[in-house]
Amino acid sequence: MSLEPWKQVQRKLFSVVLLSGLIALGAAAAFIWIIDVYTSRDIAAGVMIALLPQAWFVSRGFGRANGGQSALLALGKYMLSGAGFALWFALMPQAGFIATLSGAAATMVLLAVLTVALTRD
Repeated sequence: MSLEPWKQVQRKLFSVVLLSGLIALGAAAAFIWIIDVYTSRDIAAGVMIALLPQAWFVSRGFGRANGGQSALLALGKYMLSGAGFALWFALMPQAGFIATLSGAAATMVLLAVLTVALTRD
């Protein structure tokens, strides 16, 4: 039984999100020995702030019923990211802004690169 086309794309994108998370969190863990544990924690928080809304978008953004709602789902994804940053810095005011933003930015770049590399037919 073959999957519907959007299910195939959704599975590929879920694998991209999972692989991006593993690579980015692994790199954040390596910073424990390179820099310090607090910077590593802030980078890991940035990674999760970028990954969780992306995973939500991939889980919700595919299928016949959701085709017309793509713009609203994308807006929701960015709102979740903004809420993640706000919550992180409210709960951890001593968190490093640059480290957190770097973790999120590196994850977004990694997501884009892996999406291109892994979704080619």
